[in-house]
Amino acid sequence: MIKKMFLPLFTGGLLGKFAGVFRELLMAWCFGTGPETSSFRITQTVLLSPINLFSSDIISGGLIPKYRALVDNDNVSAKSLFGAVLVINITLALVLTLFFLFFSTDITHFFLSEGENYFDVLHSFIYGAAFSVIPYVYSNICSSILVVHKELSPFSHRASIQAVFLSIGILLSFYLKDYNYFVYAFPLSYIFMSIWITFILVKINAIPKFDNVLITILNFFNSVKFLLLVPALYQIYWLVEKHIGSQISLTMISTYEYAKFYTETFISLISVPLGYAILASSHDETIKARKTILYYNFFVLFVSYVLFFLGWFFIKLVYQHGSFTSTDTSHVYEQLKILSLTLFFQANFYLNLKILSVKGRYSIIFLSVFLSVSSGMLSLFFLRDMLGVYIVAVSFFILNFVGSMTLMMIERNFERHMLFVFLGVCFLALYYFKGFH
Repeated sequence: MIKKMFLPLFTGGLLGKFAGVFRELLMAWCFGTGPETSSFRITQTVLLSPINLFSSDIISGGLIPKYRALVDNDNVSAKSLFGAVLVINITLALVLTLFFLFFSTDITHFFLSEGENYFDVLHSFIYGAAFSVIPYVYSNICSSILVVHKELSPFSHRASIQAVFLSIGILLSFYLKDYNYFVYAFPLSYIFMSIWITFILVKINAIPKFDNVLITILNFFNSVKFLLLVPALYQIYWLVEKHIGSQISLTMISTYEYAKFYTETFISLISVPLGYAILASSHDETIKARKTILYYNFFVLFVSYVLFFLGWFFIKLVYQHGSFTSTDTSHVYEQLKILSLTLFFQANFYLNLKILSVKGRYSIIFLSVFLSVSSGMLSLFFLRDMLGVYIVAVSFFILNFVGSMTLMMIERNFERHMLFVFLGVCFLALYYFKGFH
């Protein structure tokens, strides 16, 4: 089942990444590292941090396996679980929407002082983000549920739809000299997604039921209680990361995100579809997928080498088009090399979290994420003066290294091929530090 689901998810993800690359190039060409780009990056963190507290793929890691177990045996109970989770999430999304609408100015003050050049632009992006919350949460939960029913299109194509809407918004903003087109492109993409998903739910008779909502919610959250804390840890880290980054240099946030986009473009082509195929499969099917996971780790190592040694080629795609300075380009490239060293640990950590979700080992998930996030945050505070503009990239490396190694030691799954991949990463690290000094 994992292999059958992987291919369509991978294909959709590939199209999404091509669309995402086009969007990034378009944003670089139109705005470079200017206020629109930095405001968009900050707003994505401000928007997604609270949303992911109750609607992240980590919580989906608890919902999808439980829903799948029910749908084969008791479809009514499965629909009731779906309905209960949807009710609590939409309710929280409504509260968050009102918070963004009424306190957008205060949120903007967290990053910038009033009167700075970026302030009005950032405030508009944050205010506009309020209209994304409910459709984003709804489409996120429903598309994950549809994966269990083998309706993979909404999940696999959501990145493409988002990128198309954002690209149109970027072009309109650039040529019409009004950044509001960029601001409202994101919410419009998820409104479209929500309408499409609703039609599919009706078509396959997967409409949620709202019987015994309170009892169902309490039973579900009691069974995944450790998992509820995991998104909070991540979102605190992302907020601190952006806050410290904005204090060092607002431009640095853009250069880091450009570098991170390249690494995640390559790695998520495999990790996201494989991760969700694992979530929607049984425990026994996951155990049988060891060879697939082996190939996955070697692919990650290959991508690390490609980005490390050929990264300048990808950076030039941005540098030759748009408003980048030579300093911006240098910062993107150096951070790309640091992130390429992170890839193996990031990918391995991500996949092991999905496997542990299927096993229901939520306390181990919480422990590993707590240790990794704590390490990352400590590095942000104590190494910021030493590393300057590279602090966020190094902190991200530390976070994933600690998390990945923690799970390897607890699960004792450091197999022979993993040792080979690890040695390959060590060689890259030695090469980097030799050149750095």
